[in-house]
Amino acid sequence: RLILESASEGIFGLDENGRHVFVNPAAAKMLGYSIEELIGQRSHELWHHTHADGTPYPQEACHIYATLRDGKVRSIDIEVFWRKDGTPFAVEYTSNPTINEKGEIVGAVVVFRDITERKKAGEALRTSEERFRSILDNIEDGYYEVDMAGNFTFLNPALVRMLGRPENELIGMNNRLYMTPEGAKTVFQTFNRVFQTGIPDQGFGWELIRPDGTQRSVEGSVSLIKAADGSNTGFRGIVRDITEHQQEQETLRTSEANFRTLVENAPEAIFVVDLETGLFADPNENAV
Repeated sequence: RLILESASEGIFGLDENGRHVFVNPAAAKMLGYSIEELIGQRSHELWHHTHADGTPYPQEACHIYATLRDGKVRSIDIEVFWRKDGTPFAVEYTSNPTINEKGEIVGAVVVFRDITERKKAGEALRTSEERFRSILDNIEDGYYEVDMAGNFTFLNPALVRMLGRPENELIGMNNRLYMTPEGAKTVFQTFNRVFQTGIPDQGFGWELIRPDGTQRSVEGSVSLIKAADGSNTGFRGIVRDITEHQQEQETLRTSEANFRTLVENAPEAIFVVDLETGLFADPNENAV
């Protein structure tokens, strides 16, 4: 009795008709009743009104009464109990049959705990995961997670598009299969350095090979993924396709080189004047 009265879980003792014959202080406190109010009351009628989804919970469907009928132990993850003031709260509970020396079911013991905070934490985690997923699905940069051997465990749609392969084909694929030998060497050296030092690398480049043989230039970052115990479980990072940027830079360099050649070989004198200082700049040979 001392153990039952000191327990943080709510505990009911029920007779064969589902009426409370024992109620510990924790159960009374959670439900907002006095122990005296609960003794003799039918359990289902008092606190078990609906399923967790809000649908009606008739007595014949109640797991506790099912235990009284067939003598089987039942454990329910999430259900709704109702306080005296009419407010619901989430619980998990176990109903155990009480058997007499003749093997007859003469009651049950119900142990339950309030899991409202745990449920809220779970909902907050799901919300956070949904927000994280939405961000990853809509950013233009690629995001990846790989195991310690460099095999994909997760990647976002942008990276799927960069690699030009179906997602289900990429999951489990090793990085050597979609990189040039030089790129695979660069990635291995970078990942190994991050593994050895624990310091993320914020910018290194390599070449991706698509199934049609075309190559894409990318730059990316990498950091370690750690388990709750602090052990390393893989790597994650961001990948950006810089192929067009590199092509634009090369086009600009070529254009500047062509312009420089035209100016240097022009028969006319060509020079630039700074309007603020009046000084000459970049004269060609004829201007000199």
